[in-house]
Order: sequence, then C-alpha cells, then structure tokens
Amino acid sequence: MPADTETLIIALDPNQRFLQVTSRRNPDYQFNLRPPVFHYHNHDVTLELAGKFDLTNMENDIQMPVFGDADVMQFSGPSSESILMSGRLAFSHTLPIVGIQLNIANHSGGVIRQERIEVAAIESFITNKNGTTGSDIGCYVNGWQSWSFAGTYSAGQKVIQSRLKRFQGPKLYDAASPQMDKSGVFASDQFGVLLDRSNQVGLLAGFLSQNSHFGHILMQPGKNPVIQINAAGDMADIPPGRSISTDWLVVQLLDLNDPDPFKIYLDMTAKENQVKVSDQIPAGWCSWYHYFTHISPKIIRNNLKILSEEKNELPLNLIQIDDGYQKTVGDWLETRPTFNGQMGLLATEIKENGFRPGLWMAPFIVHPSSTIYREHPDWLIRYKNGKPANAGWNWNRFCGGLDLTHPSVQEYIRKVIQTAVHEWGYSYLKLDFLYAGALDGIRFDPTLTRAQVLRRGMELIRETAGPQTYLLGCGAPLGPMLGLVDGMRIGTDVAPDWDPKYYGIELLFPNEPDIPSAKNAMQNVLTRSMMHNRWWQNDPDCLLIRESSHLTLTEIQSMASIIAMSGGLMLLSDDMAEVSRYRLRIAQMLLPVIGKRPLVLDWADELHPHLTRLDLENQTGVWHLLGYTNWENRPIKRSLHLSDFRLPSSGRWILRSFWKEKVLVSEGGSFEVNVPPHGTVLLAARKFTPDQPIYAGSNLHISQGLEVSRWEYQEGDLSFSINLPSRLSGYCELFLPFEPRLTKIQNEAVEIKRLSGNHYRLDLDLVGKTAIHIQA
Repeated sequence: MPADTETLIIALDPNQRFLQVTSRRNPDYQFNLRPPVFHYHNHDVTLELAGKFDLTNMENDIQMPVFGDADVMQFSGPSSESILMSGRLAFSHTLPIVGIQLNIANHSGGVIRQERIEVAAIESFITNKNGTTGSDIGCYVNGWQSWSFAGTYSAGQKVIQSRLKRFQGPKLYDAASPQMDKSGVFASDQFGVLLDRSNQVGLLAGFLSQNSHFGHILMQPGKNPVIQINAAGDMADIPPGRSISTDWLVVQLLDLNDPDPFKIYLDMTAKENQVKVSDQIPAGWCSWYHYFTHISPKIIRNNLKILSEEKNELPLNLIQIDDGYQKTVGDWLETRPTFNGQMGLLATEIKENGFRPGLWMAPFIVHPSSTIYREHPDWLIRYKNGKPANAGWNWNRFCGGLDLTHPSVQEYIRKVIQTAVHEWGYSYLKLDFLYAGALDGIRFDPTLTRAQVLRRGMELIRETAGPQTYLLGCGAPLGPMLGLVDGMRIGTDVAPDWDPKYYGIELLFPNEPDIPSAKNAMQNVLTRSMMHNRWWQNDPDCLLIRESSHLTLTEIQSMASIIAMSGGLMLLSDDMAEVSRYRLRIAQMLLPVIGKRPLVLDWADELHPHLTRLDLENQTGVWHLLGYTNWENRPIKRSLHLSDFRLPSSGRWILRSFWKEKVLVSEGGSFEVNVPPHGTVLLAARKFTPDQPIYAGSNLHISQGLEVSRWEYQEGDLSFSINLPSRLSGYCELFLPFEPRLTKIQNEAVEIKRLSGNHYRLDLDLVGKTAIHIQA
C-alpha cells in the first residue's frame, strides 16, 4: 500500500524498481525516485528496493525538527559483503517534500575510498494529464561558490563556461562537479531546479547542508527529464569498521506561480545549519575598487577623515581595509613597510571616529612568493605527482591552497585570526578566496572530504574570532559557510566597467564568468536574492559612484537600484575626495539600507532577470517597489503591466519613477517604460484611494516611502514626519483629497506646489526628524 500524506502519495512501482511520488493536490505532477548507488574502487553498489520498503510501517521521528511533522522510514541492505548501505526516508505531512539520507558502513578488513555516492536519481517527471512533461523546459543552476554563475537556462541552451579553464576553472567549478560542454545538460551545486514553465511547476533537488560532501545536481531536461544527485566522495578513506553519512537531500515540488517558491527549501536549510541572521546590516567604505593593492595608512586616514566629516550627510558604520596591507598573500602576520606598527593604530582610529574597523584577508590561499609557500611546503595541498594543487591565476601567478587538516596550518590560521581580531582590533573580517581550502588533492588527513575540510576550517575561524565578529564570506563555496558567516558575497566582483575587461582590455569573449564587471555581479545579485536574510545577509559588492570610472550614470543608477532592492550590504569604494556632491547624493538615498528581501519574478524564465518587486509597508500604507532592468546594449521601449509584477490591475495606480522623477497614473494596470542601455527603471506603485491622501514618493530615499516615520490623517488634516539619518534637501510628492490652505514644516508656514489636479510637491530641508502638517 502507498504511504499517504497531506501533500504527497508515495508508492513502490509494481516491479519494486523505484518509488513513485505523486502530488496529492495535483495528481498530474509525478516523479520516480531510483535507488542510491555507492561508487568505490571502480565498484558500484546499488541498494535494491525489492523487499526493503514497507511503506505502511513508518514511524514519526521527533528527533528531526527540520522536517516538522513527518513520517520517517529506516531502510538498510545488506548491499554487498563489505558494504552496508542504509538510510532514512522522510515524508513531510504538510510540505511537498521527500527527504533522503544515506549511511555507508565499511564492514571489510581494509580501507575503502569513497568516489561518488549517487544519493538518488529522478526520472519521468510528469506534469500533465497526458503523462508527459511540458514543452517549455528549463533548469535553474547554482554555481559552486560566490563568484560562480547562477541563473536559468532553457533546455536547448549551453551553459556559460570559462574559456580560461586552467586559469579560472579551480576557482569557479568544484573539482567533482561534472562540467558539460554540450547543450541540454546542466550541472548545479548543492541545489538545482528542473522547470516545466508551460505548466508552471518545478522539481527542486537540494542538499540541506554541505557538511559531509559537496553535492551536485546533474539535470538533463529532454523529453524524459532525468536528474542525478551525487555526493562527492573525493577519494576520502573509510577505515574498517567506520561509516559515513551524507547530508540530507530533499526533493520538492515547486509551484512556479508562487512568487517565493524557494522558501521551504531555504528555510529548511537554514534550520538544519542553525543559521542566525544578524539584525545589523553593514554600510560602509572599502579601499579596493579605487586603490586596489596600492594602499597606505595615509590613504586610509584621508578617507576616514572625509567620511568622519561627512557622517551627518553620509551615515556609514564600517571602514574596511582591503588587499595591500600584507607583505604577501599568505603572510598575514607580516605587513608591508608602510603598514609596520600601523594595523592596531588604524583599527583604534577607525573605532574612535565612530566606525567599525574591517579587514580583508584570504586565509586559505597562498602566493608562490610568500614565505609560507617557500618555507612550509608540507602545508600545501598537493596532487598525486607531488606538485602543489592549482588554486587558479591570482595576483599574476598560479597560487596554492593550504591543507586545513594539517595541525601546523590550523595553528597558523588560529594565530592569524587571533592577531587580526583580538590584538589589532578588527571586528569585521572579509574572508576571501575561501574555495582554496577545498581544492582537489592530497591532505594530511585522508579520511575527510573536501567539504568536511572546508567546514572545519571555517569552524576554526568562527571559534577564534568569536560571535561578536562579523564574518563576510567571499570566493566561498556556499554550503560549508551556512551558520558560520554573517554575510556572503553572492556574485563576482564589481568593477569600474559594465562589461568584463582584463587590465582595461575588452575581452574577445564578453560572457566570460568571474571576470569582474558590474554586469556579471548584478546578474547574481538577482538570481541569488532569495538567500538574503535566510542563509545570511547577501553582499552584492560595492557601489561605485565616482565620475572617473568607466560606468555611465545610467549604469551607476542601475547598480544602485539592484543593490538597494537586494536588501543586503551597501559599501562604497571610491576615493571620497574625488566624489562630487551630486554623486554622493546617490549613496545618501540608499541609507538606511532597506534590508528586506525582494522577489525576482522572472527568475525561471530569463537568463538575465528583468522584473523585481519589493513589497513595503509603513503607516502610509502598502506600496511596491518595481524594478525593470535592461541588460541590452540598446535602449528598450516596452509596455509593461502590473500583472507582470504579479499585482492586481484593477483600479487606478500611482506610479512614480525614482530616477526620472516622474509620476504617472495607470488605469487598467498597463504602462510604458523607456529604458536606456544597462538601465533600471525603478517605480513606486501605490493603489489610488480618492478619499485618502497618498504619499506618492520622494527623491529622499530610494524606497520612496520608508523615510516616513509617522502618518496621521483626519478629514482635511494631514500630519506626518520624515526621519532620515542623512542631512539633505529634496522633496516629496503627495496626492491630496482636499485643497491645502495651510502647510507647515516644523511649525513654520511654507508653500506647497501644485503640479496638476490634486498632485502636489513639497520641498524639504531635512535635519533629523522633520514634522509636516497640511490643513484644508
């Protein structure tokens, strides 16, 4: 008999070859789960289903809170004379998910090396009454680490891969992840989604952690879609009498009409890893994108002085020193001569000026010119031939990675973090190039997978830094960071150019991933936006506002829009002495950081998503921040509809364009936008209520409403307050249901300007909380 929950029906097929999973709410949605396979020493061991499963005899396991109310079934082999494969299947009562975890025990007399564990294979994903899958198929893929591409492909497309494999490959791709050069096959890391867009349903397969293995999802969305889900064994030893367990895998049916379809999986993952999201979002300044490695204490102090003097206009809370203070990458306890004796002093001065001191370091990667590399060859991850493992081309050399299982390396990492945090005084660490700790190769401890190694390396850093230190992960495989970092870079580096360039030279292949560029960075800010405030605070990287970059004003406004709507960190990275008042205003309008997670509405349909919605609310009511991004090199004129943003189109809507500072009234939900190349239209959309005053927006804050801290209305009498941390001048726009006879700001009478009909503009000079009173 089948197992039956509120959401799923699970049954063995008549020949007991696979589990058939059917949606109870929509019986047309169905998929088949094939049994797991363990690959070792060129052997394959399959756990046969026949005789193993009694679906009518499952127990509720209260020790698994991550699944909530669920039935859990234990199953086991024997699978072979030397291997016992067992596991657990979890079927949630209320969520459309199946959970799978495997345990593999070595009952032989010798060491077994785990190559690959095929945790599950999914076949025959059926999504309609005809017993087939729809015609419009796609795949959402998640890249291995911070800089790796994430986005949605259509079935016939070919994945975007680096053409510089020897230089970029070790950085972008997990060593065990199958990278396909042919069309129609897609590899995703930790989780991926097979999409049937014609029927608006998806199938997500994802690991709830990567504490045991790096997990890979291989998707082939053909006529008979197949998903193979593997855990990378990395040739790690399983000694006699020992066993290993995989991370929990969940398979979930997605409703693509749900604007937040990743919620269940992401929340379960956060719970599994005991994630605690900080309630403080950093907003600050970083030295990298103007000075790069050419920094000095004088440069840091000059910018600190300007930012301190501008704090009333630009209320930042962080100053982060980036690459260039250390003697060499790898020698973190030795500084360049100009920084000798200065690191602790700089941290103290930053703190005394009211900022949090931040420091960049890359603790797991080493440059060949470093003392560590030369004097401690046994500290390096090495290939079987004895050569150092390649960590990719960085700082104009092929670099290496530290063996984090080596006791001396662990002692060194601990000393580096202890010095930076507890001796120098930096309570914010940007930890970069973390993938280097997970390179393929030979290590001191052969029993650990690369995921276990990286996880333990990060646990060492977190333990040493302490819970009060804000850790930002960068260049980091995502799974092993969960619950250990406060913030995470979710895209490649930005740059003072929209398209990728290398040392100022435009590339012949502009789609090269990981080459820093504004376009590459903003792509992933959107496609990984759903992780924000669930797994960590997303870091969209720095906003560059200076005139001397190669970015147009439109491109800077586009970056500002996407960064602001992401809700994540907001850092500037310019020589602040060169930033004009006009450009500084762009940064002012992003403070305070909005902090909320947006909805990217066409993530399943577009390689580069266009449509973003952020739902906001305060005493003025509910409104929606709508973004439309033009990735093309040409201007676009397009008719949009509120239904594109999944909003009701009935009635009248007030739409205010932030960058163009124009208001339009939409009847029936349709409106037109003209978007310049690489531009973003940002609209505040509010329902028109003729008998109530409407705050249409302002040029004070990019949210066009969160600046309002009080809003009180009685017939013919409106009182409200605007409260921002910045001292600035601007205006707000109102639709009033009455003729204003008297307008006061801070109890002083002022003029309110009629723009048309009942549409008014009020000019403001803000210093702290400002009270406004308008009477009929």
